[in-house]
Amino acid sequence: MQFTVSGTSRKDITCLLNCLQHIHLHLPDPLARPCRMLYTHQRLSKRWPSNSRSVQCLCLQVTRQPHSITTHVGNDHIPARQGRLPAASQHQQQQRHLTRCQAAAASGSQQPGSYGALTEKLVGFSSLPFTFIVVPQVLQNYANIQAGQLSTLAAISWIGWVAGLAGNALMCTYLASKREVTAVNVQLIGIVSNVVVLSQLWYAKVMPLQAFAGVVAASFAISVAGLLQSRGKMSDRSWLPFEALVGAVGVGAAPQVLWASFVSGPASITPSLVAAAAAALWLKQKQVQSTQELRRGIAQLPGLCATAMFALAPIPQLVRNFSDLSSLAGLSLGTMLLALLGNAVCIPRALYTRDPAWTFGSTWGCLLMGWAQLLSLYLGVNPETGARFLAAPVFAALSVALFSYLGWVVSTDAREKGLPHALASYPDVYFGKR
Repeated sequence: MQFTVSGTSRKDITCLLNCLQHIHLHLPDPLARPCRMLYTHQRLSKRWPSNSRSVQCLCLQVTRQPHSITTHVGNDHIPARQGRLPAASQHQQQQRHLTRCQAAAASGSQQPGSYGALTEKLVGFSSLPFTFIVVPQVLQNYANIQAGQLSTLAAISWIGWVAGLAGNALMCTYLASKREVTAVNVQLIGIVSNVVVLSQLWYAKVMPLQAFAGVVAASFAISVAGLLQSRGKMSDRSWLPFEALVGAVGVGAAPQVLWASFVSGPASITPSLVAAAAAALWLKQKQVQSTQELRRGIAQLPGLCATAMFALAPIPQLVRNFSDLSSLAGLSLGTMLLALLGNAVCIPRALYTRDPAWTFGSTWGCLLMGWAQLLSLYLGVNPETGARFLAAPVFAALSVALFSYLGWVVSTDAREKGLPHALASYPDVYFGKR
């Protein structure tokens, strides 16, 4: 991060740094990422006498460029009344102007109708399918239970749903440490939704009682702790050990999901030990740097494990689907379509902001939780009727629509970023200069 400050007083520099600090905390995550930012502060005009007792604030405007973010800082002169302003009045004027600065920075320089504004609207729309993503599966499970067809629920992988629940719980812990109240509430909705589906699987004797009881207890503890911490009602003395414990559990649990997906037989502790050793080595490197870096590393563990859990969540279900294509009657087409839609509309914004984790997660979810599940339904044949679980014309139409949409996304993104061709969008996210 580069600062260029020219010809200004100590008081102005202090005001500059305070303004940047406040606005940095209110920027969206992609903008708050470390990147090349140029801050330029011009000296106050000579027509403003040094003894005018004026209130000086700095306004930050963010301009998004293809591979960098250039930031210009200008002055705003608020004339003072005759005589010295009370300290409270000066503070109120500064706060009011700072609020306007923050609003301008948060909105960015995107004009209405621009591609950047469109990607933001698409992300906002994604909350709709994600809110109702489990409703079709819950309703179908309920109908099968009421009809006494408990065997149809055996087609649902409870390990995959536990992985999704663990992802929500770990992300809830990570966001609670950052006091993100709204984001924590979203994760809590995901926890409750997954518990509802798992309770149906336990009732149908698909999920063991011991596993279900452990999941419910852990979900309750993490939900309560996340609620308290996000609202500042939990002391650091209590939260820090809990956060470290959740991170350690996440490190041990993520490899078990992958192991259980591909290996039949008893669970093995070896994958968890390997993951724990890797995490310990990573934290040791953080500790060598500083104690503060070690603390940050521990706080990042739940978020990293949550990303791994979300990535692993569709794998157990896909393995089960393709290993027995005749037992897919218990799966919900609606849930698959909502997963595909919700992740697909996030891809443009993820590419636009050049966020590697978001790009991977939304693309992975769209293709594996959505399209790959639809492919298994298309390949599967109902043994009772002899018909495919998903008709060929429907699958073909959905596939053409999806890949046409993805083609439009990468081509538009490449054009917006000035890339030579559409295939360069994804490599630019991971290997380009951001």
